[in-house]
This record gives sequence, C-alpha cells and structure tokens, in this order.
Amino acid sequence: MNRRFEKIRREFLQHFHGDVLDVGCGCGYYLPYYLETRQGKKGGIRRAVMLEPNPAMREQLEAAAARARNADAGFEVEVRSDFIEEVQGDNQFDCVVFGNVLCEVPDQTKFLIEIGRLLKPGGFVFFSEHVGIQPKRSFWRQIQEFLNPFWCVFADGCNINRDTIECLQSQEWVEEVHTWGFDIEPPACKLEIGIATKTYKR
Repeated sequence: MNRRFEKIRREFLQHFHGDVLDVGCGCGYYLPYYLETRQGKKGGIRRAVMLEPNPAMREQLEAAAARARNADAGFEVEVRSDFIEEVQGDNQFDCVVFGNVLCEVPDQTKFLIEIGRLLKPGGFVFFSEHVGIQPKRSFWRQIQEFLNPFWCVFADGCNINRDTIECLQSQEWVEEVHTWGFDIEPPACKLEIGIATKTYKR
C-alpha cells in the first residue's frame, strides 16, 4: 500500500463510524486508521469485518487483528475468508472500504452490486484503485492498453486499464462519487482515491 497517500486516507476515514466492511483487506493495512477514528467525538468505527479470501494473508491479518483488539478492548475485529457474495445480511454496514480490489476482481459490476446490497442507505464507500486513463484515445491510455497484459501477469492479476470510476458511477445504488486523481506513475499507472455514497431511495 503506497504510504504517500496516508494523509488523505486518514482524512477520509476519520469521519467513518459504526460498522465497516473491509473487502480484500490483505494484511489489515487499514486497521490502524480504524482505531484512530475511535478517538473522535462520534465514537468512530465500532466493528470491523475484515474480508480476505487469500490464505497467504491469513497469518499476518490475524496478527494485525489481535494487535488492534489489544490496543482497544472495545474495538471489535472479525476476520473472515469469505468472498463478498458469501456475506449474509443486506443493509448492515455503515461503510465499506476497499483498495486495489476493483483492478483485480473478475466482474466489477457484480462486485459493486454486492457492495450496494451490504451497505446501509446513506452509507459510504472509501476506495483507492488503479484506473484507466481518460480519454480512452489519449496517448497514455494507449500505453496502458498495450502494457496491461504484461502488467497483469507481473502484478498478480492487477489491471491498469479499467474504467473503474465510470462503472461505479453507473450503479443504481450510487447517489454521488467524489474522486481525487494522482500523477501517472511508471509504467502507466494512475491511482484514484474517492468516496461514494449510497442513496436513501429504495
């Protein structure tokens, strides 16, 4: 996880509270941020459900969860190996967090439908993702298209050319999306960080 963006992640996440679902959480990188939210006036995040189906991450994730529990006895941390479609119960999370997940999932639309199912009306999504450079006919986007098959193998399934923000904006449950983009990094990667809000409408 790129440490250059710690400040902006902290600024976003400090406003989250209640129950959070961290999808594809890896080794539990966001857990310290969740603990920090509990120092605020609103009480911060009460419970974190850490979803990581990759068994290679399990030992480090369990250790991070144990450290978080020891740091704050009132903070509930639940580690699961489920895929998102296996999580039961609709409209149960106040916020959902994922980073570098939409660049890897087989079907972005199906994944985002599940996010909308699990998120409470009015809830927030925080995301940090590699995205395709716009416009599609631009020089750098063409470089992305050329490099992506090689990058996908090199970076364990990560795609750098997906229209991720557009896919998110097209979801029926999304009321609004705000994103912040960063400079293109070698070989042709562009990162966008943002917040999406679920509509109150049924």
